[in-house]
Amino acid sequence: MKQLVHLKERKVQMKKLKQLCSVMLCMVMVTVFTITPIRADDVTTSPTTTISGTASITGIVSQFPEDKDVKASLSNTNPAIKVTVEATIGYKIGTAEKTIKSVPIPMETKTTDSVEVNFRFTQKDLNLLPAGTYDIKAKSTTDSANSVKEAKIGSITVNKETPTVTIDKPISLTKSRSNFETADGELKAKLDKAFFSNTNPASLELTASINDNSNAAKVTEKATATKNGEVAFTFTQADLNTLLEGDYTITVTSAGNDFNNAIAAVTLGTIKITPMVNASVKTPQTFDLSKQGDIVIGIVSNGRTLKAIKNGSQTLTSGKDYILGNESVRIYKSYFNQFAVGKQHLTFDFDEGSDPICQVNIIKSLKNTNLILKGYKDKSITTLSNRTAGSKLPGWNKKSYKAAGRKGYEFVGWTYNGKTVTTVPDDRLNVTLTAKFSKLSVGRASALSVKGKSGKGVGFTAKSKTYTKADGTRRGFRFRYSRSSSMKKATYKTTGLGKNTYTKTGLKKNARYNVQVRYYYYDSTNQKVYGAYSKSKSVKAY
Repeated sequence: MKQLVHLKERKVQMKKLKQLCSVMLCMVMVTVFTITPIRADDVTTSPTTTISGTASITGIVSQFPEDKDVKASLSNTNPAIKVTVEATIGYKIGTAEKTIKSVPIPMETKTTDSVEVNFRFTQKDLNLLPAGTYDIKAKSTTDSANSVKEAKIGSITVNKETPTVTIDKPISLTKSRSNFETADGELKAKLDKAFFSNTNPASLELTASINDNSNAAKVTEKATATKNGEVAFTFTQADLNTLLEGDYTITVTSAGNDFNNAIAAVTLGTIKITPMVNASVKTPQTFDLSKQGDIVIGIVSNGRTLKAIKNGSQTLTSGKDYILGNESVRIYKSYFNQFAVGKQHLTFDFDEGSDPICQVNIIKSLKNTNLILKGYKDKSITTLSNRTAGSKLPGWNKKSYKAAGRKGYEFVGWTYNGKTVTTVPDDRLNVTLTAKFSKLSVGRASALSVKGKSGKGVGFTAKSKTYTKADGTRRGFRFRYSRSSSMKKATYKTTGLGKNTYTKTGLKKNARYNVQVRYYYYDSTNQKVYGAYSKSKSVKAY
């Protein structure tokens, strides 16, 4: 009975325990999936930093006397924000974008209240600004930990200054066209010194121009004025000589650049160009081939520039053929010595105007002539001095002239100016004669007689025919003989020039021998040139 009661109590306890576990499980689930709302005060936002200002600066082009400070206010929504800021002024030179900058400033705000920032622009940078009004802007630098959006913090106005340009005396110049001299291009002026009192850099670039009646600049030149106010322009002679007939005004202005045309045009003077006067030369002139002297030709250039001296299509070489002096030109004798007696016409080529012509009459007062002999490919041979004009020309000395000869060719005469001559020309002092050559053709020997030798000794006598050319050149002979009809193992004998007979003894009695001969001549290099052998003649030795 007690056991039954105890069993019932155990069941009741187990039931209560299951109920308790269910309750605890529900509590755990409620705890895990409960969502708690977040209050707006608990959200942290990124800080916002801004910069502002209303600064105003005024100055004169290139005359800011000192550095300038620009104040601005920096603020943010949260305290203790670090940021690096800088200010800039942007401007243009022509189409080029340029900027000057202040020194970057590191800042830190301790509270949400704004703090003052003091930007500084240097005097040197401010004096770069041309005339105009420009915004001053500020923002954080690119390497700053926090960002400040660019904002305008003020403006700067740069005014022009008009310095005074003066000259000692007005320029009034009258010149004929293309007749300017170097000194005519030197123009001097002065700039008001007060302009430079506070200028950095301490100079101003100016432009002088020569303008026609339509105010179009025909010639311009730049120069730099410094603190003493002096400025000098140098127009080149070549540029001034490009001006055509008419009236011109000389003006000067600033060259622009960073100074933004600070000077309005100021008239320095006038130039009047009259019609051009041509150059001239003194003509005629005479050159004597016998006296060998340079000739000096007078020139009146009238401002023209001599560019060249021409003789037909040939242009003389300065320094070699002539040298230019003061209103004269010296033409060397070596140039005229190349010409024959007659007339040469030298054209003086000037840069403008008509080109004058000087006639030079070339004469030869003496009869003596120097012969300059040349051989093959213009090889020099010798010079024969003081040869009488009209006398007979020398022949070809094969031994002395062989180095200038042509191998395989014979000398056939002398040429002068491309024509064959036989006597000394009389049209110049120094005459160059060039040897003429012709292919030396000897030909096959034809005249040969052979007979057995009579008298003492066993052998034969061969004989050919002598020949002497019109110039005295004699024929040479070379014989050969052999027991073989093909002339195998032949024996040779050169008898010499004009020696047409060959006698051979010491041969085998009653033996038959074949004999041939050929001719030779000496060419212009003193070398033998042979012809072909004659037909062989058979002879019995006895």
